[in-house]
Amino acid sequence: MNLQASFEHKPSDFSLRDCVIEKTVKLSEQEFQAFLNYPLRDYDFLAEHIDLMRSDGNGTFHCLLVTGAGLKRWHAGGGLGGIPIAAMLPMCRIFLL
Repeated sequence: MNLQASFEHKPSDFSLRDCVIEKTVKLSEQEFQAFLNYPLRDYDFLAEHIDLMRSDGNGTFHCLLVTGAGLKRWHAGGGLGGIPIAAMLPMCRIFLL
């Protein structure tokens, strides 16, 4: 099986966080690739949904699921413009079935 994963050098732990996907945003393949390459840039689709992205008083992250046409990854949360809080979620399309 081939897939992509994010690796960290000697992580102290793998802290999992509760999250709620508030909305799915589907970008074109080109837009999504730009988003992956430059996640800290300002993006209109993030600014349009800023009210959905937050951390509540219980420590749960409320976020967007951002996907690209024909692609199967990315889960983003929180922040105006660029994303200061983000998580990669390979094969996220299984959640959309």
